[in-house]
Amino acid sequence: MVALLVLAAPAGAQSGVDAAANALANRSVYVDPNAELAGQVDADALEARIKSAGAAPMYIAVLPASAQVGSAGRTLIALRQATGRKGTYALAVGDEFRTLGDGFDAAAAGQSARNAHPDDLQATLTAFIDSTGKAQDDAGGDGSSMGALLVVVLLIALVAGGAYLIVSRRRARGDGADGRSEVGRIEQNDEFVRLGDSIRALELDVTLGDDNPAAKADYDRAVEAYDRANQNNAKGATTAADQALDEGLAAIASARERLAGRR
Repeated sequence: MVALLVLAAPAGAQSGVDAAANALANRSVYVDPNAELAGQVDADALEARIKSAGAAPMYIAVLPASAQVGSAGRTLIALRQATGRKGTYALAVGDEFRTLGDGFDAAAAGQSARNAHPDDLQATLTAFIDSTGKAQDDAGGDGSSMGALLVVVLLIALVAGGAYLIVSRRRARGDGADGRSEVGRIEQNDEFVRLGDSIRALELDVTLGDDNPAAKADYDRAVEAYDRANQNNAKGATTAADQALDEGLAAIASARERLAGRR
């Protein structure tokens, strides 16, 4: 599947991925001088941080939007395929940021780092490097089993928290003449962000080709529900938008459960 995506990519996008893969054969960080965010990155400082944090093997690429292969997530997959090395990957393509790793939830760590530093790619990458180093330290000792347990606990908390928010928002809809209080309107905006972030965080997990078609189907339903919620919201159909958001959040929760092996 990755090969087909790469072959179908525009020549400019493919050349950008190939250039990055060739550079990453000799160093850990590659910054295309034409990348929109190139000016925010100090490659030498990041390579030193990778060593001091114990995050190697790690590969970081900063590319222009023109190097994107279909989507940011697919571009990262194409980059890893072209590089041909196991390890943790971080990619900034245009203003999109994606991460991928083995043995820990690199997608969530990358999203957390970006949320903490939305306007500073250097700080984002530094935080992600530190998270990777800590995850690898935990995996190297007795902390590995504890880390796995924490991941399970966090996933359960996320599912439970999502269910609570859905119920509480539904209660809030009963306020006001149109069935929606001001709190309800604010919560809807929050859930657009929550659903969008969740979709991006799961993009790599469901695109990497793992044999979990049920999780992929849940993910596709979440994407469709997100698009439908946006369309309904634009038309002023707030009740339909709320319903679509509920469906999307439920689909994301189901996908997470399937990927964790609990369904």
